[in-house]
Order: sequence, then C-alpha cells, then structure tokens
Amino acid sequence: MATRPKSAALDADGVISAAVAGLSHKAIARRFACSPAAVQAVLDQYAQEMLRPGNRATMLALEVSRLEQLQATFLKQAIEQLDATAGTLCVKISQRIAALCGLDQPAMIRLDITQAIEHQDETSTQRMLEAIRRLRSEPEAGTSDDQSEVTSAKDQAIANG
Repeated sequence: MATRPKSAALDADGVISAAVAGLSHKAIARRFACSPAAVQAVLDQYAQEMLRPGNRATMLALEVSRLEQLQATFLKQAIEQLDATAGTLCVKISQRIAALCGLDQPAMIRLDITQAIEHQDETSTQRMLEAIRRLRSEPEAGTSDDQSEVTSAKDQAIANG
C-alpha cells in the first residue's frame, strides 16, 4: 500500500493563493491542517513549474499585456483630462515594459584595468645633488632618520652663522 505525500492532498491553488495574499507558512499550514514543510514543498513545486523557460516567456507576455492595458487607460486620461499624474504613470509603465523586454539596456562601460607603475622623474637639480652626495660619501637623502637630524643641525649652524 503506497502512501501519498501530505503535500499531494493539499489544495495547491489554495496554498499558493494564501502565500500570494501574504500569509506566513505557519498560518497557511494551520489553515490547511498540514506542516509548514508541506506548504514549502507546494510552493517549491509551483516555483519550479513557473520558472521553466517556456513559462517565463508566457509570464513575460502576460505581464507586458497587463501593462499595456494600464498604459492605454492612463494615456487616455492624461490626454483627455490633461492629467499630469496619469502622464507620469504612462512614462513609468513604458519604462517598465522596456526593462522587461530588454529594450532599456544601460550604457555599456568598458573598464580596462592596467597596472600603474609609479615613475618619479628626477629633476636635473636632484640628480646633481645626488652626484655631489656620492662624491662627498654622504648617504642618499631620506635613507636615515639619524642623518636628517644631523643635516638639520648643520642647517641650523649655518643659519646661525
């Protein structure tokens, strides 16, 4: 004797309608005297069926048709009654239709990432100072903190006279 799963005995349309109405899984389970897991199984099966490629195309066509009906109603109201709100709704509906149909693609931005190499060009003055330091056997500028203290002391002595 084969046992049927509890979700098969459920009113699938009723469960789906209750979920669309915003009821929680627990509330739907209480209403239909089943477990929340059974409710989830019905909703999962419904989602798998609805998201098949063939069903997606049907859903898209139906949604575009509904939007076109709304647009016709609001367009008539916008033109005949000079209703700015209805005109705004027409624009929003048109944008939604374009987005659903893939007509409203964002501008493509091409970003090429390259490796930036920091290149410091020394001025001729800097090159001459480095050459003088090498000839005087002084360390290069900025290589030692102790050296900067000595240099500043020399600079102070020269400035004081």
